[in-house]
Amino acid sequence: RGNDIHHACAGWEHGFKIDFIKQPAQPLDLNNLELCLFYSMDAQASIIKGDGSSKEELIAAVLQQFEEYDPDKLIRAEALLHEIYRCILRCDGSNDFKIPHSRITSRQLHGEDPVDLLVSGYDRLTGEMARDALEHGVPVEYPE
Repeated sequence: RGNDIHHACAGWEHGFKIDFIKQPAQPLDLNNLELCLFYSMDAQASIIKGDGSSKEELIAAVLQQFEEYDPDKLIRAEALLHEIYRCILRCDGSNDFKIPHSRITSRQLHGEDPVDLLVSGYDRLTGEMARDALEHGVPVEYPE
């Protein structure tokens, strides 16, 4: 970003060493902020904006909404992310899938762990084969 160097230089003046690491872009399907937080806060935009009379009011409203944000929604977003990882494995690494209905909220409401970490042997094998094919530049041949 334009002012990263400015921030780094300001840190060096005070004895800090700041290294900026570029994070690779992630598709929206794999971004927890997009899956959950931004969408939920966007739904609250009219409350957050208020009357728009001052920057301080806006900052206070954003902080209040953040503090009031239901942490269970973040847990559900993490659970959904694992469901999406499995879909990507099943689709040979593509994003040509519909986000699944996976009973995440139901599991959470019944006291079960909403995050299902199970990956079937087939999904794992096809994922490993796709990874190896990408690393070696060869077409993937999947088992039946």
